[in-house]
Amino acid sequence: MSKPEVLISEMTRKEIGDRLNKVKAVIVPVGSTEQHGQHLPLKQDTAQVCFIAEEAASRLYPKILVTPPVAFGLSAHHLRWPLTLTLQPETFVNVIVDICRSLKHHRVERVVILNGHGGNQAAKLYHAELYVKPWNKGSPIEEAAKKARNLGLKATALSWWDLVPPNKVAEIIEGRFPGHAGETETSLGLFMYPEKVRQDLISICEGISADVGAATVEKGKMLFEESVKYLVSFLEDFIED
Repeated sequence: MSKPEVLISEMTRKEIGDRLNKVKAVIVPVGSTEQHGQHLPLKQDTAQVCFIAEEAASRLYPKILVTPPVAFGLSAHHLRWPLTLTLQPETFVNVIVDICRSLKHHRVERVVILNGHGGNQAAKLYHAELYVKPWNKGSPIEEAAKKARNLGLKATALSWWDLVPPNKVAEIIEGRFPGHAGETETSLGLFMYPEKVRQDLISICEGISADVGAATVEKGKMLFEESVKYLVSFLEDFIED
C-alpha cells in the first residue's frame, strides 16, 4: 500500500489547493551538504531529516505537509574536505525566514523548522575567510524561528534527535548521539539507503565519530522508528495547542 503524499514538491497546485484547508502545520527540513567520512554521501544530514519528517507527516495525514529541504547549512568546520558547502549564518537564517514568509502568505499558521545538522544549532560560528563577522546571536535555527514568530506564525525549531529520550537512545546506541558519520548516522544510512553507503569503506577516519564500527541496519531501523514516534507526538501537541 502506497503512503499518502505529503511532500509539496511532489504535488500539483490543485492537489495542494485541495489539501490546504486540512493542513495544520508545515515542516521545513534543514540539513547540510558536507563531508561524512569515506562511506556516507554529503547529503546525509539532509536525507535523514527528510526521511524522518516525511514518515511522521504520513502518519498524521492530511494534517502535515513537508517543504523541500534547505540542503545547505552552516558547515565551515568541514571546509577542509572537498566540496563541503556552507552558507553565511545570516543567509541561512534569512532563507528559512523567507520560506516561512511564503508559507504565511498561503495562510499556513504553524511551522516546524526541523533540523538535521548540528552546526545549524551552534551558538557561535566563524570562519575568517568566509564570514564577514562572527555570528553571536545564539542558535541560528532558533533565530529563524524567532523571526518567523515575528511574522505572526506559530513557529518552533528543533533537531530531530532532541525528541528521543536519553533512555531510549541508550537502548539502541552505544556511542555518541547523534555524532558525525558515526554509529548513529551510519546506522540510519544503512536503513534509509543501503545502496548509497560505501559499506566496504566504513571505518574510523579523520572528521567522523570514532564509534562508526558499531553501526548496524537494525539500529538504524530502531532509531528511525523512535524518532518518528516522538516527532509524531510532538506534532500532535503542536497543532492542537
